[in-house]
Amino acid sequence: MKQFLNYLLYPNHLKHITSAIYFECLEAGISDYIAEESGFFPINLGSNILMSLNKNFEQTIADIPLSSEVRDSVLQNYKLLENKNNNYLKTIRQNLEEAKLHLNYFKEKNDTTMMKAKEIEIRHYEEILGITPEDEIHKE
Repeated sequence: MKQFLNYLLYPNHLKHITSAIYFECLEAGISDYIAEESGFFPINLGSNILMSLNKNFEQTIADIPLSSEVRDSVLQNYKLLENKNNNYLKTIRQNLEEAKLHLNYFKEKNDTTMMKAKEIEIRHYEEILGITPEDEIHKE
């Protein structure tokens, strides 16, 4: 799914350039869990509408001849979307750190059921953030 999204957001593959892709999670038949791991996030708290930000949008728009007024307006709207994305990722990072603390607690208590649940939750957050097991090895 990530490869498909990258294909859609690559400017040479579309007639029009897009800053983000939106979809309604319930209607798409894709769980929000999978969508989030593919780069989507809810546009508002509790919303069924998810968005995936085109992270190459600024570079793409820089190559298009536009008046400075239009460019500034388009980039201002993009920055609002980018801020939403950054706030979401900040929340996910906080959730990840909290889940790691809980995992350590459950390890101390030798609660294997909760340990497994927290490990799954941690992998989910890491997938959203694009953290691979290799990243964790190099971090230590």
